[in-house]
Amino acid sequence: MDTFSLSLSLGTFNVTKVKCILFSLIVAFFHLFMPLIGSILGNSIDRFIVVNPNRLLFIIFLFIAIEMLVELLSKDEKKYDFTIINMIIYAFSVSIDSLTVGIGLKNIVEYPLVGAFTFSLVSFIFTFLGLIIGNYSYEKLGKTSKIIGFLIIVSLAIVHLIK
Repeated sequence: MDTFSLSLSLGTFNVTKVKCILFSLIVAFFHLFMPLIGSILGNSIDRFIVVNPNRLLFIIFLFIAIEMLVELLSKDEKKYDFTIINMIIYAFSVSIDSLTVGIGLKNIVEYPLVGAFTFSLVSFIFTFLGLIIGNYSYEKLGKTSKIIGFLIIVSLAIVHLIK
C-alpha cells in the first residue's frame, strides 16, 4: 500500500511514461529481492537492522512531504526532477517492510521465489497504476491534486511514526 500511495503522490508531478515504467521496474526489483534476502537471513535479521524501519520510512516520507510543500509554495510551475537516485531511494523506502515479509515467506509458500515474484509483480502494477492515476488527477485537478498528494504523504509519515 505504501508503494501505491507514494506513486499516487509522485504521479501528481506529471512524471513521464518512461519514468513511470522505470520507477515501477525499480520498485518491482526491490520487492523481488528484499523478501528473498529476508527469507535467507531468517530470524537473524534483527541483528542486522539497527534502525526501526517505520522510523526510517517516517523520515523519508517527511523529506518527500517537505520537498512537495516547497514545490507547492513556489510560484514557478516546474517539473519535478525525478532522478534515478530519487527513484532508488523511494523504491528502497517502500520495500523495506518486504524484507521482514521474507522472514515468514517459507511458512506461507513452498517456493519463496514464486512468492517473491508474485509480490514483485503486484508491486509493479500498484506502482504503475499509482503513477498513472496521480498523473491523470494532475491533468484534471491541477494544483489541487498536488495538495492531495502532499496530504497522502504526510498521512503516511504520521502512520509510520505511530507504528
